[in-house]
Amino acid sequence: MPTWRCTGQVGRRRCVIISSRRKWTAGTERRDMELDLRRAFANGEFEVHYQPLVDLVADRITRVRSAGALEASAKGMISPADFIPVAEDMG
Repeated sequence: MPTWRCTGQVGRRRCVIISSRRKWTAGTERRDMELDLRRAFANGEFEVHYQPLVDLVADRITRVRSAGALEASAKGMISPADFIPVAEDMG
């Protein structure tokens, strides 16, 4: 059975139908991500990528950014934007 979500906006109403299938898919994707994170942590599969920031006038590296990356065998590289919020929720 679909779920309705309505938001009141100035001058108009807006209602959106959210299908239960969509909720189910989002739930299973999150569960899969949690399983991938647990497996990757247990197997040491996280990678750190470094990005140098270069001052072109001085012709030198001024800073270095780092970002975590996760390689899931079936999915390829998973963006930190996808897995960090899930990891934070997991603790």
